[in-house]
Amino acid sequence: MQTFPVGSQIIEYHSINSTNTKARELLRKGEIFEGAIVVAYEQYAGKGYAQNLWESSPGKNLTVSFVLQPAFLSPQYQFWLTRVLSLALRDTINFYLNPLPPVTIKWPNDIYVANKKIAGILVENSILGDKFKDSICGIGLNVNQTVFLSDAPNPVSLKQLSGVEYDTKEILSRMAGFITHWYTLLRNEQWSMIEREYLQSLYLLHTEAAFRTGDKLFKGSIQGTDQYGRLQIRTAGSLKLFDFKEISFVP
Repeated sequence: MQTFPVGSQIIEYHSINSTNTKARELLRKGEIFEGAIVVAYEQYAGKGYAQNLWESSPGKNLTVSFVLQPAFLSPQYQFWLTRVLSLALRDTINFYLNPLPPVTIKWPNDIYVANKKIAGILVENSILGDKFKDSICGIGLNVNQTVFLSDAPNPVSLKQLSGVEYDTKEILSRMAGFITHWYTLLRNEQWSMIEREYLQSLYLLHTEAAFRTGDKLFKGSIQGTDQYGRLQIRTAGSLKLFDFKEISFVP
């Protein structure tokens, strides 16, 4: 099996606006290459999904970006990158929290412990024609922060859950190892294994829950995701597909 190490190049900053923005800039200048990690002690304009900001106290958490160049992957299947990153984060968190409540993947890009958000993913792809050029994969993981000041409804950290103070650099090394593992499986077309693991870890899988699409509220149960990353929900006896901006969870 062809392997690929992630983390062979690590660039650290004390304070920057966004690790994704900095990684894109360094990549454009040819100063970093695939597998590189950009890390920030403080990120004052960290990006979240759908233009949200990611709250992180300086030095308390992991705010990082991984540079990947998945030329082997068709752009129409770009959600597979989010799948493998989600699984790598799941495994990283499980390593430190097991046997605390199970770690689940809240579609499309959040990681939950029970009903609280511990991590988020933001993948920004650059596509040229019908080919992948590169992907900047931003990850925020709450590690040692215990007080959250933003209006985010349900944040939690490793320290809040376990009472332990963690070494963020050690966690980053562990995370890079898990990303290497799952990204290697993706490169080697282990689709069924990735899909099976992702499905088993989905938040609220086969559980009736409330959702919103447009101005409509409805109840349904998550059945999985299709090959393009659309969420499959069974509602009123039929299976419906929803893209990223078409649906939201209702607490």
